Amino acid sequence: MRAQLLFIGVRLAAAGSVVLAVTLLVFMLLHVIPGDPVDVMLGEYAAVADREALRARLGLDLSLAQQWWTFASGVARLDLGVSMVSGHPVVDTVLTHFRMTAVLAIAALFVALAFGVPLGVLAALRPGSRWDHLSMIVAVVAMSVPNFVLGPLLILLFSVALGWLPVGGADSPDALILPALTLGLSMAALLARMTRATMLDVLEQPYITAARARGLSEQRVITVHVLGNAALPLVTVMGLQLGALLGGAVITEVVFGWPGVGQLLVESIQRRDYPVAQACVLVISFAYVALNTLTDMFYTRIDPRVVEGP
Repeated sequence: MRAQLLFIGVRLAAAGSVVLAVTLLVFMLLHVIPGDPVDVMLGEYAAVADREALRARLGLDLSLAQQWWTFASGVARLDLGVSMVSGHPVVDTVLTHFRMTAVLAIAALFVALAFGVPLGVLAALRPGSRWDHLSMIVAVVAMSVPNFVLGPLLILLFSVALGWLPVGGADSPDALILPALTLGLSMAALLARMTRATMLDVLEQPYITAARARGLSEQRVITVHVLGNAALPLVTVMGLQLGALLGGAVITEVVFGWPGVGQLLVESIQRRDYPVAQACVLVISFAYVALNTLTDMFYTRIDPRVVEGP
């Protein structure tokens, strides 16, 4: 128990350090890229007095250190300020879009599990067969095609040619299918390869031979002993990939016009809306780190050797 608490404490401290470092890095990068939010809001030919008044109202006349302190102290109070463009509270705006990103990420995870795990199991049960080779070829192809290529291809097929699904947006439940497939198929390929590799390793272990020798059915051996002992690497992959889906859906959201936090981040950077952009990155990084930390904690439940040693 003490080892588990120490393990969790170390992970939480590391998670906090990562979020702080990411926030500081993004703050600096947003302030050094070319462009001025005052020019975006008033135009390049606005009067000098108007420009200076707006700059003072937005706090852009302060030094970078003062702006960072204002931002950091606001984060500590869970107050991320208001948008420079719309004037709406940043927290409400980001959380509204993040819910849409979470819906997309969970749907993509279901797609990955539905395709990846069965494909990997069937390939592991028939190693060296035509099905094994075919499934791994499909997995490699799915992993090799980037989202900005796969997304338009799915649009051309299912929206333009067949007319079955909407091109983009989030006006109907059908609009979720194509972006979820775009994100989920590449993750399914990774899960298929990981499932196959871990199952082949487990199948060679002595306790599997012993289970079969005790007269257990092949179905029970596979579902309980093989998949049960292969769960840890799969949990690792799913935890990392779900965090990546929450933070890496930017391209897919832009392609399909999905109103998630990724699309909001791109728009806020284009408009130099510093508070919204910083909040988007903060939420994405926190979600990614939190999921990885929860995955580490879950390790301690399904395999105590992670913290106690073999």
